[in-house]
Amino acid sequence: MEQLPTATLVEPLTIVIPAHNQAEQLRRHLPAILNQDYEEFEVVVVDIASTDDTRPFLEAMEQRYKYLRHTSTPSSARDISLERLALTLGIRSAQHEWVVLTQADAEPASNQWLNRIASTIRKNPTKELLLGFARYEELTNSWFEHKIGFFRLWHTIANYDHMQAGYAAVRGDGCNMAVRKSVFLKSNCFAGTQNLSVGACDLMANRLSTRDNTAIFIDPASVVIQDKPTYVRWHQQRVAYLAIRQYQRHVFVYRMRNYVRLAWPWLALILIILPFIVGSICLGLALSYSDASYLHPLAMKSYAGQAPSVAEIVIFCVFLIFILVSLIIVTHVRIKQFGSSAKALGGRNYYITLFLFELMMPFWTFTARAHYLISPKNEFRKKFI
Repeated sequence: MEQLPTATLVEPLTIVIPAHNQAEQLRRHLPAILNQDYEEFEVVVVDIASTDDTRPFLEAMEQRYKYLRHTSTPSSARDISLERLALTLGIRSAQHEWVVLTQADAEPASNQWLNRIASTIRKNPTKELLLGFARYEELTNSWFEHKIGFFRLWHTIANYDHMQAGYAAVRGDGCNMAVRKSVFLKSNCFAGTQNLSVGACDLMANRLSTRDNTAIFIDPASVVIQDKPTYVRWHQQRVAYLAIRQYQRHVFVYRMRNYVRLAWPWLALILIILPFIVGSICLGLALSYSDASYLHPLAMKSYAGQAPSVAEIVIFCVFLIFILVSLIIVTHVRIKQFGSSAKALGGRNYYITLFLFELMMPFWTFTARAHYLISPKNEFRKKFI
């Protein structure tokens, strides 16, 4: 019987999950990972010096699932964040070349999660890093939950658009990414950031990714769903992320592209509102008071006290309508593109709220940056995650 090509064989996978005092989250989410419909995989949970019943729970689960095992970080570790140490220990202990990273408070949306990852590996045999999508659990109608859901989705799409334009990845989601063990071990990708308390997976993706070695797996069945954070926790994560920005590589073009995206809603708002306000005031004054016709911006002869002609009024109105129609078309295209990307990632459509949220994003960034600037810098170099 002819042997199948290597590319069609099942790719063995190792899943690494760091956990610190997250026994309750593991009880809820670990079964969805252990019961994946996949032939050959193992799960390694790295216990980060937990003081709850994480260890007894894992030991009990290991009796039921032979492909589950756990390891622990040494409590005496110094000068390195335990998040980075946990990832390093977990990847080093992996028995397989491809390592999938996720979190203790997250679970796959489908039992086909590993199949989708393996399929991406088979289709891209030369790739060394795979990036997937994670979202928060079902959102309610609260403003905060819509905000954090949109924020995560927006940055994921921005990163993927950047990669599809031919650039290396700038960031990665620690709930859903995969890396070759050999590539990670040779990279020393945590150099210079060993004691930062957050951002390990973001920096790993940033430093390992090149133009050619990274692939994306986008499929509703490959999405990972994470527990919603509290407002305080989310804000702390946003502020702490600013601590790793200075260590990111190849980010100039990515940031410029994002600045343009965030400037567009404000530019559109100004171009829509300002001409109508100024035009309406000027035309109203010019038509009502001939002695105030100098306010009319179109007709130079208005300085002589003459009201604008009908032709001038029509030209000005056509100009305003042209601006309005152009902005509506461009905004519609932008909303449609974002919506199609969101749908491919298993997210929701945002329609006109996309415009509103993008208007607000500079303020969210400003408040996080202001908090970061007044915070003591050792706050972002804590030992625990």
